[in-house]
Amino acid sequence: MKIKVAIISVTIFWFLFSSISIAASMPYSPVIKNEKLKLFVTSYVLQSWGFFSRNPRESNLNIYSLNDDNESILAPNHLPSNILGLDRKARAQGVEAAVLYNQVKEENIETCEFNASECLEEMSISQKIFNETQEPTLCGEIGLALKEPIPWSWGKFENTVMKSEPSKVEVICKNG
Repeated sequence: MKIKVAIISVTIFWFLFSSISIAASMPYSPVIKNEKLKLFVTSYVLQSWGFFSRNPRESNLNIYSLNDDNESILAPNHLPSNILGLDRKARAQGVEAAVLYNQVKEENIETCEFNASECLEEMSISQKIFNETQEPTLCGEIGLALKEPIPWSWGKFENTVMKSEPSKVEVICKNG
């Protein structure tokens, strides 16, 4: 009997917690009109439910190794060389690339209607940027390109190329 009461109590708690946190994360909620309660709930549910509402059409940052060795890119993450996704270096490389991309000046980013790798071959190095991470993996000549994802409805078509915004840079590693 005590186990049933405990299970029912826990179920009710999580149901109420989930319901209130979802209602509090909505811009307008007829369920929760009290702003203080919304603020209280959202301060304890830090990420809120925005994690589930990420824009699927958000551009992806792609990294292209332009060095002769072609060894600087550790992705994709699921490869055996990356311990099937457990190697942190492969996961950290995306963050490292984003930090580098934020250093690229807007005038050094071009618009490409073709495959980004083809555009990068024709481009010259637009600027030198510094990689100040403790264990840099991206050094030398690389290409960084923001690329729109292919819509799922176009997935059946072969050779679909989406617009991208590439930049060819020389990355100088201080710690590498």
